[in-house]
Amino acid sequence: MTKKIIKLVAGAGALGVLGLVALPITAYAITGNVDLNVVVDSTIGLNCSNGGNFTQNVANNTTNKALQVQCVVTTNNAAGYTLGFKDSDTTTSLVSGTNSIPTTAGALASTSSMWGYLGSTNAGSTLTAIPASSGSAISMANTSTPSAVSGDTYNAYFGVGVSAAQASGTYTDTLTFTATAN
Repeated sequence: MTKKIIKLVAGAGALGVLGLVALPITAYAITGNVDLNVVVDSTIGLNCSNGGNFTQNVANNTTNKALQVQCVVTTNNAAGYTLGFKDSDTTTSLVSGTNSIPTTAGALASTSSMWGYLGSTNAGSTLTAIPASSGSAISMANTSTPSAVSGDTYNAYFGVGVSAAQASGTYTDTLTFTATAN
């Protein structure tokens, strides 16, 4: 009896193998899509300088339009940027101890002490008063495209008028230039 069972099992095993071989072979392919996203972050840089020396000697009863700040904006922001400036605090005058030269809007003159923004060129003589830190910045640029790879250069010129009565001293103030991605 043991022999028959073994033969029967062996025979059934051989029949199973033959049955598998007799099945048709079919190949199936499954595909899938994968989205690849790359995010390039927006960057912005600002470098402002005054040529290393922003000190100007101004004699009484004269005007000076040589005060210049140059700013370079670099950004890859697709929507562009804005550039502007205002005073860094609420005191907008040039100050030397207890003496001051106020920021003023109007014609630059040597008959009264005043200072202000002349614009992006060293031409003309009409001042724009410098806004306090709490005010709106004076706009120098508003673009809708990225800067050049080497940056976009902007100049800001400031005029100073000094009356004959102005006390001697080194008058200072601090401006804050800001570049903002749109």
